[in-house]
Order: sequence, then C-alpha cells, then structure tokens
Amino acid sequence: MACSAPAGYVHAVRVGAAGRAAIPRVANLTGAEFAAYDGQLPVIVERGYDAPCLAWTWEKLLAAHGETRFAATAATGKDRQGLAFELAALETMRKHVTPDQWMYVMDETVTQRVPDLLRDCPPPPLLAAEDFFPLLPAEVQSFPAFFLLGTEHSESSIHVDPFNWTGSNLVLFGRKEWVLVPPGAHDQEFRPARTTSGLPLPSFKYQETSRLSFWSKEGRKVLQRLRKKAPVYEGSIGPGEYLVIPSGWWHQARNTELTLAIAGQTCNAANFRSVIKETVRFHEHENRGRAWPAFEDRGVFATPGPVPPATAEAVFRAFAASIPQDVLAKGQRQLQDEISQVEQTKKERGRKKKK
Repeated sequence: MACSAPAGYVHAVRVGAAGRAAIPRVANLTGAEFAAYDGQLPVIVERGYDAPCLAWTWEKLLAAHGETRFAATAATGKDRQGLAFELAALETMRKHVTPDQWMYVMDETVTQRVPDLLRDCPPPPLLAAEDFFPLLPAEVQSFPAFFLLGTEHSESSIHVDPFNWTGSNLVLFGRKEWVLVPPGAHDQEFRPARTTSGLPLPSFKYQETSRLSFWSKEGRKVLQRLRKKAPVYEGSIGPGEYLVIPSGWWHQARNTELTLAIAGQTCNAANFRSVIKETVRFHEHENRGRAWPAFEDRGVFATPGPVPPATAEAVFRAFAASIPQDVLAKGQRQLQDEISQVEQTKKERGRKKKK
C-alpha cells in the first residue's frame, strides 16, 4: 500500500496558555517522563548524563584538535558567510567579537571526519533508546551529532529542525539561552520560509530568513506579539545540562560566552510520521509528477493518535526500503562533497603552500 500521508497532516501538540513560560527543568528524566514530554513540551534535564566529554574545556579541545578544520558561520551585522578553518584560528577570533560580529562553528560532518572527537560524547540515553534513523540506508543516514562551538553573542537562526525530529542540545562548557515556540498560525509573526535541509536524505527546513534575533529590539517586539497568541518558552542551559526540543517547534539559541554544545536528534514513535511526511513531500515537490514508491504504512497516517513503537518501527523500515536508488546515490555524493569542502585534501593544502 502506498504511503497515505495527507498533505494537511499535522503533528498534534498540546501546550499551555498563551504568555511567557519558563522551560520546565527536571533533575533527571525517566522513560515515562520523556514519553510525556516528547513532542509536547521542551524540557531541560539537569543531570542524568554522564560521559567523558563533560571534562572537555576549551584548552583541552584546542590542544587536541587545534589543527582540525571545522565548518563555521561568520556574522557581520545581518550578513552571514560560510567558511572553514582550523580550530586554532578561533582563539584569536573570539577575542574580538561584538554583538554584531561573531563566529559560530556548526559542523555536522565531524562524526564522519573525526570520529574519535565524539567517541566520548554519546547521545543522551533516553533519546538513543528508540531511534529509527540508524535504520536508513548508510548513504542517507542523518548525521548522528552536530558540533556547535560559538563565541559570545553567536546565535542560530529561528528555525524548525529538519524532518520535525526530536532534538537535543547538550552543553559541555559555556552557557546557551533559548526561546521556543510551538507550531501554529502565530508563526507568521516572524515570516517563516521553506528552505532545503541540506542533509543526505533531503527534506524541507523551515526557518526565518531575515536574520531576526529574538534578543534584538525588533525580536523583542515580535515576542511580545507572540505571547498574546501562544506560549513562548524561555530558559538557559549550562555545563552538563541538555535541552530536549519537541518535534516541530520553532526555536533559537544564543551563546552568552564561548560555548561548546553537541546537538543530536532522534526519530521515534512520536515523530516518525513527520520524518516520513517531510521526506516524501520534498521528493514529490522537487520531482514533479514522480510519486514516492509505494510502501506498507499500516494506515498510521489516517489519524494523529499514538502508534505502538513496534508498528512505528515496522513502517519506518518499510519507508527506508522504499527510498529510490537515485536518492541514495545523490545523498552519498552530497555527504562526500560536504566533507571535502570542510576538510580540503592534503594535496590542495600543499599546492596552496607552494604558491
């Protein structure tokens, strides 16, 4: 049977009343508690994560990986420039940042290029316990972790994570502020646009494209209007704490000092329908007239109600097996291209030195 996800399928979200709200904080998170939060509310977990990477400092990172190249974004006012450089260069750059000029290393290829860097920093156990992304063919597997190292004042765009996955953001050192807004018609307040995720398995990504910051004068006015229509959750996380970002929620983060965080994602029974839907919609939009291959969906798109994990996994396996060969080939090429753009080959670097 073909995937029957209707165009209007929307992930069901239950949130509180409109206004300003603090992101809930818990000392630890049990499996039952995670299930209650997942897809419904953001939550900050203060403890419960224990891994060697919690001992990382900027000095240790610099000593071990100062010559490793990373992808980054440089900001000057509202202008953004993508670039790649050796990590040691950030030591000088970070001493000259201002609210309008900063640097943010955001590298999703690091797990492929430098696997030992994240060997000591596995994803939070609750998110890893049920994750269907590893069921995807190797050519289009999502990057298991994103390396995020930002100077003071650096910030992300206002966006929804690709595939509407459930996200996590673990701070190893520094501090990160957050604003999160549930999905709904009120998001027109910050002029969202649909872009491309850029991942090996392509999908849409939804983000604000005018470089609006919730911490700017204009952004604060937008937040005031939003709070009259929807709950707006705010909070911050520090070393050893991680934030769980619900499926489909808008969010923006800002680093208040030099901050290293590891972002991750999971596809589970609470959000797998959105992952499938976003992939299929992108494919059929980009390839007009070409439908996604049929696969057994067991009728899970007929209603937004809960789906047993075993059923969700079976449907996701069927979806993964249906991915067209040309999509697999393109995904593999894209991953290789991204890695080469960041890393440069030794031959290329040697050629530059000779010049």
